[in-house]
Amino acid sequence: MAHKLSQNWVFWYAPRGRKAIAGSDHYDVNLKEIGEFNTVEEFYTYYCFLGRPSEVSIENNYQIEIDNKIMLFRKGHKPMWEECLEGGTWIIHFKKRENELLNRKWEALLLACIGEEFDDDNVIGVVLSIRERRNLLEIWLKDRKESEKLRIGEKLRVALEMDPNNLTFFFKEHSKSLNDKSTMKGAESYTFVKTPLETPQTEPKGQHPDLDQFKL
Repeated sequence: MAHKLSQNWVFWYAPRGRKAIAGSDHYDVNLKEIGEFNTVEEFYTYYCFLGRPSEVSIENNYQIEIDNKIMLFRKGHKPMWEECLEGGTWIIHFKKRENELLNRKWEALLLACIGEEFDDDNVIGVVLSIRERRNLLEIWLKDRKESEKLRIGEKLRVALEMDPNNLTFFFKEHSKSLNDKSTMKGAESYTFVKTPLETPQTEPKGQHPDLDQFKL
């Protein structure tokens, strides 16, 4: 029996940089839909076909290559900045030598999305961007309000099981990305700081402030 998901999801593909269609001023010209699914079994069919980030292929259909992006978005949302100008993107950097780590975090991120671990449809999609010098994971939000942004940023850290000590994420508003045509240019850095737990004096037993706080 198939295990049905709460929503339909769509895998997308897009070349970037030198692999993009020359002379095109419209990003959607390069955007290709790979396929839609709504069960766990269908998800794994696509996931196994696409391969892991470390398994970089050479011109093999939609499989992962350098200067390519693989994207997973909720049905009804396209991976285009202009589609959600009130939103923004969390960005996590991975060095080229961190391939195995990237493999694990990309899989965990995909499973967190389709399993609704963020408990919020504010997360509309995720992106794997394979580049020559570094690789990126992107988490797209449709609402970039500060409280929403930080709340989901912490859920993201937990979902990916990343130690808060000296951990840095980046964030950029979609409107700014659309203006400068860049994912990373001018992105703000956010560093997690693990703070000591203080015994609360006025709070009921069992309620404690969060250990991990964001600082800009």
